[in-house]
Amino acid sequence: MKWWRDGKFGMFIHYGLYLGLAGEFQGKKYEGCVEWIQMQSGADFDTYKKEALPRFNPQSGMAEQWVKLAKEAGCTYTVLTSRHHEGFNMFNTPEYDFNVVNLKGIDIAREYSEACKKYDMKAGYYVSLLDWNHPDYDPSGSGISYPAGNYEAEKQGKRHFGNHEKYKEYLFTIFNELINQYKVDLVWWDFSQPKFQGDYAWGATRLMKALFDKYPKAIQNNRLYHSDNHLSEGGIKVTPTWKGDYSTAEHHIPANGIDGDWEACQTLNGTWGYSADNQKWKTSEELIHELVDVVSRGGNFLLNIGPKSDGSIPEESIRLFKEIGKWMKTNGGAIYGTRANPFDKEFEWGRITRKGDDRLYLIMYGKPESGKIELPCTFDKGKVKASMLHGNKAVKVEQDAERNMCVIDVSSVQFNEPATVVELQGKWSL
Repeated sequence: MKWWRDGKFGMFIHYGLYLGLAGEFQGKKYEGCVEWIQMQSGADFDTYKKEALPRFNPQSGMAEQWVKLAKEAGCTYTVLTSRHHEGFNMFNTPEYDFNVVNLKGIDIAREYSEACKKYDMKAGYYVSLLDWNHPDYDPSGSGISYPAGNYEAEKQGKRHFGNHEKYKEYLFTIFNELINQYKVDLVWWDFSQPKFQGDYAWGATRLMKALFDKYPKAIQNNRLYHSDNHLSEGGIKVTPTWKGDYSTAEHHIPANGIDGDWEACQTLNGTWGYSADNQKWKTSEELIHELVDVVSRGGNFLLNIGPKSDGSIPEESIRLFKEIGKWMKTNGGAIYGTRANPFDKEFEWGRITRKGDDRLYLIMYGKPESGKIELPCTFDKGKVKASMLHGNKAVKVEQDAERNMCVIDVSSVQFNEPATVVELQGKWSL
């Protein structure tokens, strides 16, 4: 887990058949997470495929642009959707022709894998356990999302649910094809429900064993099992390691983090897949503050892009990731390799990260009215050095032994948006 714990920042890449629809199905526009558009519209498989396939036109060379942008932004790992809930595989699956190689003549996962190798990027793969369109997939009574149109088609005799045990075999087979074709550093499973999880739903133990037999050092998230990843489920909790290496907070940042490995996955504008009409973009300042909040609470930050049908990245997404990269280039020392704020509270002026017991990073969103920051800690023999992380300019600091306080005078520090970092060097203790 060390590379992941130290890396802190990753890029999520949602690329699938749904992208050609861009949030619109048969003349009706949908909001929210439009990669769910088959579920939102209720379309059966045949109708969905007829609408989506002609509009999805992946072009060669785009995967390299995704990974290159991730590198420029300061990401240390990427996660590509190898298949989403619609069941369209972004790699070759010889036993099932509903895949990008067969229908579009391009192996997206291969181009992505090669780009990760070129840019020295840890390669993660999102794998949907759900499949709204495979003939052997049967979620009846499971509580798992499924398009109403498929149920209706079954009632009309146009579709017959298969044997879910056979589907589990199919899932195992294509997962092995994925891990045998490409180097896998991380698997991002999605998702389970209380009535449908683990070995019963997916053959979880067998899938895990296949991954670790091939890549003993690979890591995985917790979604082969049902876990509290959403605020609607009560908020994120620690995942037992036999269920996965880390917990996944979706679309929220836990106020106090958790006492374990966790990751917050977030979007730029509220949708994972590309939506032509959604212009609700966050600012780079908001996104950098989200990154800092997550890291200061002990987590990783996985930030999404949703390329267009041809694989090109929306201009706004490029701009936001490059602005994050500009900040990370000068302030990444306060992010990479750090651990959570050691104090039992957060501060109005910003956040704190640490490295070992001899580095503290004050990531300041704004200047305190007093011009001074007080930390409830002491430094060994009173020896402490404070300086700007960018430029290494000295900052005045003194030890108040009577009050067990370290006082940093930032009144003369020039603050830059979205955050300014002061590094404290010296062996500290609470």
